[in-house]
Amino acid sequence: MIWGLFKNSIKYYNEELNLLNGFFKNEYMIINGKAKYYDNYNNVSGELVLTNKRIIFVNDKVAVHSFLLPEITSVKCGKNPFKIKNRLTLKVNELEYKYSTNYPDDWESLIKHMIRVKNLK
Repeated sequence: MIWGLFKNSIKYYNEELNLLNGFFKNEYMIINGKAKYYDNYNNVSGELVLTNKRIIFVNDKVAVHSFLLPEITSVKCGKNPFKIKNRLTLKVNELEYKYSTNYPDDWESLIKHMIRVKNLK
């Protein structure tokens, strides 16, 4: 029963992203989860998606951010009890993008691993 629910949620997210944002050829989702994007003035709720080629932040089924893995120059996670709890920070083209997500250390490890794999090819 639990596997059926998990399988349905993965299928749902994959179909939504494929229909609305168009995965690249030979692109597949590795992990996704609820997240909030923070800038200096607002926060936006949505989904953070890691594929084998890029990381995407989706809000209301529309891609807000999409970064190819080689564009990401820095990935770090941290816990700040005063501002953003469970923070994941991506640095792309000298700009920082801050997200709040569950298990940011796992996200950091996976993203760094995928960047290493992309750099080997």
